[in-house]
Amino acid sequence: MEIEIHKLDIDKYVWWLFELSNRVNSYDEQRKYMNRLLLASYSLHTRHLINSKNKTSKKLSDYFSVKARQIDAEQKEISHYTDDRFNKLWFFPDRGEWQMISLLRKTGLEEDIKTYTEKLKYTVISELDFTKKMLADVRAERTLSHLDYYLDGNVLPNDDGGTQTRFWYDLNTIDFIKYLHKRIEVLEQKPAKQKVFKSLTDQQTAKVSVSLALDEIALICYYNNREVTRANAQSISNEYGNPANSNVLYNKFNHCKYAPNRTGTDTEIKVSNRLKKMERIKPYIKDKKLFNKELAVLRNNANEAFPLTFPI
Repeated sequence: MEIEIHKLDIDKYVWWLFELSNRVNSYDEQRKYMNRLLLASYSLHTRHLINSKNKTSKKLSDYFSVKARQIDAEQKEISHYTDDRFNKLWFFPDRGEWQMISLLRKTGLEEDIKTYTEKLKYTVISELDFTKKMLADVRAERTLSHLDYYLDGNVLPNDDGGTQTRFWYDLNTIDFIKYLHKRIEVLEQKPAKQKVFKSLTDQQTAKVSVSLALDEIALICYYNNREVTRANAQSISNEYGNPANSNVLYNKFNHCKYAPNRTGTDTEIKVSNRLKKMERIKPYIKDKKLFNKELAVLRNNANEAFPLTFPI
């Protein structure tokens, strides 16, 4: 079976491995914490036996006991990864290594996009054909070292530093393939989108192909009913050609959920910017019912607040 790399939900795997790594790396600390809870539970239970009227001691003792059993159950789920005989076989990055992976993934994609953009200036073929050619070249030249592990949902094998390098390189390759696929989709739909922009100038129409800002991507996701989480934010921002910090897109999405941040008229400049954003994202909205409704509301609000600047 041929795997379509651009359809891989690699962030789902990354988030799973990140959480599992944190649990494994904090295993000893959690065991110590569990033992402290058990000791506190025993001490409080003894107090209650001495003085049965001490209900608070009984409640706290029961709470600490339940909490300790919960930690113990969670630790048993991952105990096979922490066995001294096998724990060096698996790749569980610490927080510092995860930060490095995230940084290299981001900068690697930025460099790939920069190279793609530079070559696009001088190629003798169309942008669409050039993008398809580059996609074919990337597929042929950059193979994924750990594809089977991603597909099967297995932990990566540890290779004394080599695994980390191959892992972020895999992530960078997948991100770039996703980016190129998204560019091809946009380029192939370009004629249809130009019809939507009949009322705009040629200069404004040309801006549609430019990388979108994060607040615009957040609005697109909102109107397309696509939830943005910390786990998928990076992948979504990459799709739209803006490989920025994933936390920023996540925060932008939550910000635009509040209606006044979409249709409010607090200042004239903000109203103007909101109208411009709505025009820019219009071609990317699949079901325009809610979008058109809120665009009409925004225009009406703008006219009421600033009639000279925004006449209807």
